[in-house]
This record gives sequence, structure tokens and C-alpha cells, in this order.
Amino acid sequence: MYPQVDGRGRTEGSCITCGSGFVGMRNKRYCSDRCKRVAWTQRSLFKRPESVKRSGSTTPGTCLTCGSPFVGMKDRRFCSARCAERARRPLRREYDRAKARRYGARFPERVIAYRIAHRQQQAEASRRWRRANPERARAIGARFREKNREHYRQLLRGWDRRNRAKRRALSAAWRKANPDRHAHISAQRRARELAAPGSHTYEEWQALLAEWDYRCAYCGTAGVPLERDHVVPLALGGGHDISNILPACRTCNSRKRLMARGEFVALLLEETGGSTNQ
Repeated sequence: MYPQVDGRGRTEGSCITCGSGFVGMRNKRYCSDRCKRVAWTQRSLFKRPESVKRSGSTTPGTCLTCGSPFVGMKDRRFCSARCAERARRPLRREYDRAKARRYGARFPERVIAYRIAHRQQQAEASRRWRRANPERARAIGARFREKNREHYRQLLRGWDRRNRAKRRALSAAWRKANPDRHAHISAQRRARELAAPGSHTYEEWQALLAEWDYRCAYCGTAGVPLERDHVVPLALGGGHDISNILPACRTCNSRKRLMARGEFVALLLEETGGSTNQ
């Protein structure tokens, strides 16, 4: 151990290349970078030690990253530096993110200037990645929206306020192009307002229409828009599940009102002389 020179841990020593004395940090072995380069170029420093030369020190193995076989030193785990970097990348990801956050907090103007200068290149790179990885892009977007749901709601409300006329025109065009979907959404909203138990999907409603051959369940009329008639009305505590719903034309649905199904069928039988769809 060399004697200490000052309180910063510096000591006197001799360069192991040229032998000249110098003052430097503890454990320093060379007096200059030139002597260090000379030492590292000597052939003796690159000779393989006897422990490595022994039989069995080089063995066949399998790369932990890509799975390809290779022959290398004992305990070697990767076939190349690229595979080693790919294996270390997940471990360094959080460190790199924290480092980027610290850099952005220290030099915000540099980050902003870089983003502005490379905006088009970054956007094109993002588009290429999304086209190449559509499933991952959708999953990442869904997780981000779920995590920032209130933020997206505020954005949507702001867009609605700024584009009220455009939003109304788009909504009217969608309702005109999708009357069945709009009727389904309206029925669901009315059931929620009345706190009715149960619900059903649009696909279940379409299956029920097909089961009744797209005819009114009471009068048998076909070729007219069919509405959801609740066997037990929602106002009387009926549910909104598909088992409590029958397809009905607007005339029958309006006449039935709060009557039970049997009562309304009896009324139709009386009016038609015993001829109904039941």
C-alpha cells in the first residue's frame, strides 16, 4: 500500500510500463494514457491463461436469446454481442427511461427543439411500427386509454364544444344510416333510466327477430319496422333481458301499453274473431 498524499485518496506510485513515479488515485497503475496503450498492446497480456487452455474449457452451448447453438467459453450464455444486448435491454429499460426523464427535466429546451426538428421522421417511424405490429399497437392504445380515461373524456367534451354543429351532423348521418343500432341504444338508455334489471345485446335482438321470421309477435305483420315489446312492462318491474322481449309492430306495441301479454292477446282475439299470430 502506497502512503497517502492528501485526503482525496491520492497516493504515490510507479508506472508498471515505464517505471516512472507519479501521484494519482489509489489503485492507478499507469502514469499516462500512452503507457496504458503500450501495456495493452503487449502480447503477454492477451495470452489465454492456463485455466482456459485446459480441456473442456470451451464447450458447446445454446444462446439464451435466439436459441442458436454455438461453441464458446465455459459459462458463455449468448452467441453474439447483439443477443447479449437484447437480453440486457429489458433490464435496462427502466433505467434508460429514468435517465431520459432526468435529461428532459434538466434540458427541456433541447428536447423540445429535437422533437420539432424530427417530428416528421418520428411520425413516419411510428406509422411503420403500427402497420407492422397492429395487435400490439391496439393493445397499447387500449391500456393507455383505460389508464387515462378521464383525460380522454375531457378531450372528447372539448372537441364536442368546439365542433357542435359538425358533431350533430355526424350523429344525424349515423342515425340515418343505422336505424336499428340507434333503436337498440335508445332502448338500452330507457331501461337504465327506469332502473330495469337485465340487458341484452344487439346480436340477441337480431336472433329473436329471425326466430319470429321478422314478423310481429301479435298480429303477424311482416315488412314493417319492429320494436321491442316487454312482456312484463318496465313500468311494472319487468326486466330488459331478451327473455322478457317480443318483436312487435308499432301499432301493437302502442296499443298494448301496460297490459299483460295474455290480456292483450285476448283483446286481439275478440277483435279479429279468433285469428291472431298467437
